[in-house]
Amino acid sequence: MKSSITIGMVCTGDSGHLYPTLSLAIELRRRGYKVIFYQNEDGRKKIEKYGFMCTVYGTDKFPEGVWDSYQRELSKLKGFRANLYAGLVNAERVLVALRDLPELIKNDGVSFLIVDQVSLEAVAVAELLKIPHMTLMSCIPMQASPSLPPFYSGLIYGTSPSHLERFSIKYNEQRIGFMAQLSPV
Repeated sequence: MKSSITIGMVCTGDSGHLYPTLSLAIELRRRGYKVIFYQNEDGRKKIEKYGFMCTVYGTDKFPEGVWDSYQRELSKLKGFRANLYAGLVNAERVLVALRDLPELIKNDGVSFLIVDQVSLEAVAVAELLKIPHMTLMSCIPMQASPSLPPFYSGLIYGTSPSHLERFSIKYNEQRIGFMAQLSPV
């Protein structure tokens, strides 16, 4: 049974982020949802290989081969230089996404947006367009303690019992709400 819901997926083209997102997209397609990826030119080929629509953005800053060359260069760097380089590349990626994604996502009629944890600029786009969204954690959570909210959650750190309870409830509501959205059509 086909669904009228169109799900947009935003992630980087890096294998550790793209392939877990593709796995989820395959399941969503199996359940009847239309899935559209938003990606740079280098990621497009990987996505289309699995039969998904891919709307390419940022071709002026990230033409074919550029993202892969950034990754090769990053693999040669260490420590401070690696962090600086990654920060500069990601800053450009974020600016391009904020510039291009609102119009593309609106034109595609996306009903729900799934955003990889390192592509949080797409959360801002979803909020701008008033589209429900969720963040996909496709790798080890970047938090040191169960009492420390993830950086992407918008929750404020605190150690009081009431604060920890609010964090637990809010975090679980986000997870439960997402699972309800994905129930079979």
